[in-house]
Amino acid sequence: MNTTSIARWSLPLFLVPAGLLGLAGCASSQHDDAAEEAAEAAQASVEVNAAKTAFLASWTKSAGQTFTTDALGKHVANSADFLSFDGMSQDKTVIQGWNDYAAIWGPGMNGFTKASLSEVKSLRTWANDDMGVTASIVRIYGEMPNGQTLNAQGHLTLVFAPSKDGWRVVHEHMSMPVKE
Repeated sequence: MNTTSIARWSLPLFLVPAGLLGLAGCASSQHDDAAEEAAEAAQASVEVNAAKTAFLASWTKSAGQTFTTDALGKHVANSADFLSFDGMSQDKTVIQGWNDYAAIWGPGMNGFTKASLSEVKSLRTWANDDMGVTASIVRIYGEMPNGQTLNAQGHLTLVFAPSKDGWRVVHEHMSMPVKE
């Protein structure tokens, strides 16, 4: 008798051992769980990237405008939990808490006549239901009242956490220069 494969036999279901049926159902369930997790991660990735785009846009200062951190505050965790490793800050590179960050960057941005932070290249996005991380090359642009221009690239890593209001940045890491 050939015993190489059960799949080759045509047995009525009542003759198939119950354990074999359970294994088939278990494999199907695991496949469904993996597919559901992948779909949730893909959706989280889309949402995290949209939050990153909004965060970057909140760094825009037009000529004649007074920069406030109001728009930025809609995309950052407004708590002591926020942490920034900021290579651009002249005051300090480790900024702990939203209040300290806003106190540095509100006035800091108003030192420019106009300024922006834009993405040059999105390198990676990792996301699931609990956390999102983006890694990008960004352009930091600013015009100063004395006519000098800042036009540099930097590395920007953002860590996001979900909140009732959407994804919020809980950690920012900016460093320069970029060497690819």
